[in-house]
Amino acid sequence: MATSSKDHKKQVVIVGAGISGLSCAFKLSESAAFKEGLISVTVLEASTRPGGIIDTSYEQGCVVESGPDSFITNKPYMTSLANRLGIGEHVIPTQEESRGAMVVSGGRLLRLPEGFSLLAPTKILPFMESPILSLSGKLRALAEILVPVRGGNADESLADFVRRRFGRELFERIAQPMVAGIYVGDAEKLSASMTAERFVQLEKSTGSVIGGLVKGTAGGAASEGGDGDADSGRCDIGQSDAGVRYGLFCSFDSGMKLVIDTLMTRLAQAGIDVRLSTPVDAVSRSQESARWLVSARQAGADSAEAPLETLEADELVLALPARQSAALLQSSAPDLASTLDCIEAASSAVVNLIVDKADIGVELDAFGVVVPEIEVKKLGLSILAIAFASKKFRGRAPEGKMILRAFLGGSKNNDLLSRSDDELCRLVRHDLAKLIKLDPDSTPSYMRLHRWPNAMPQFHVGHRDLLARIDEQVAARSGLRLAGASYRGVGLPECVHSGEVSAEKILLAFTERQLVV
Repeated sequence: MATSSKDHKKQVVIVGAGISGLSCAFKLSESAAFKEGLISVTVLEASTRPGGIIDTSYEQGCVVESGPDSFITNKPYMTSLANRLGIGEHVIPTQEESRGAMVVSGGRLLRLPEGFSLLAPTKILPFMESPILSLSGKLRALAEILVPVRGGNADESLADFVRRRFGRELFERIAQPMVAGIYVGDAEKLSASMTAERFVQLEKSTGSVIGGLVKGTAGGAASEGGDGDADSGRCDIGQSDAGVRYGLFCSFDSGMKLVIDTLMTRLAQAGIDVRLSTPVDAVSRSQESARWLVSARQAGADSAEAPLETLEADELVLALPARQSAALLQSSAPDLASTLDCIEAASSAVVNLIVDKADIGVELDAFGVVVPEIEVKKLGLSILAIAFASKKFRGRAPEGKMILRAFLGGSKNNDLLSRSDDELCRLVRHDLAKLIKLDPDSTPSYMRLHRWPNAMPQFHVGHRDLLARIDEQVAARSGLRLAGASYRGVGLPECVHSGEVSAEKILLAFTERQLVV
């Protein structure tokens, strides 16, 4: 007969205490099986702090984010988590008066035309009046409604998709910097079906991206797509239509770290063991019990010679970047490790500054500005984008102050990140003086660089095929789950969802494997 004896408690080990791993643990803690004492959960994290790329600090009365500063609400997973944690009342929207993005064009900061949706215009007159593109570039972009639908289902790069539908000029002047600002990646390699799925589907379903967007706007559905909303990217400033999709972005009134702090409190209250400063060296499979064996350094141990502790797990969740999971699985699942190793990641850095508004020589009427590659080369710049962080959410900075976030690196500029922190900060000051006329003789009251090595997964052409292979290889190994941004979406809601899906699969597996006495 089935038994619920606590003698048969199932052990779950989660490696990684980012938002995915913590969301998985919290979902498990909400289950009846956990509350009845049938499941034990341990979370192992190599870093000294939880949260992964989410990191908020409080400087000089300012709320400063070194990672993502927002999440999108048309994907319900983060909103649902906030409500279940009891912090839903702390969710705040973006400021209406500043909604929009700018792009560098001819050395000037020009506002994207009203109704522009990441890759395509939805309002013809504002697009035609915008000086960002030449007349021929605008006419070529609008001719998208006449471009034949591409046959077949083969994946193509985002660059090929945009050039094919809208022409070279729109790609170089708008689409490339917008995508680089979100994914810090190379549009020539990124998969269109993964990074611009809504637009690819519009081509297939309506025959025209512009036609589909205009029809959706008229029908009130312009905000339903999910592409381009990579809030775990470093920039988050140019996703799409000012006044429509910008209204979908939210944060917490005290910063994104609130969700991590609350998760940690709730997990501690539930009795879940979250161990920081506990790196995992390897995972293997017990030949006797078929359980997973997790070899971890003792919490707080600095030396590689520190004694290892081996934890046994009926269910193992690797809530890590794909290549970190690959390294752990090298001996126990070499085929899966090889597939995971195909998912690349880009590195980036962000320099946060607190400056006096009076020291800025241009009007900053948007959430931020993206910089096309052609302008980077022409003007001798280093940065990908600048976010005007205190204009995005109310209450981020005192009156008269502004928080600026400058972004560097990415898959095409990785060599830049080999320079020292001081050198990168100097380059940022140079670019800010050139682009927003920040007084070069002024001294920011706060300036700090944060590095994010290999933090942004790159969904290259063929990524969906990789996912199918990974799913098949994981399914062949009972008790193994993968979660995180590397697989089906880099936005915070997708990361939460991936952790929760892993929890649901664990609970289902435990139900199906009821012990028989």
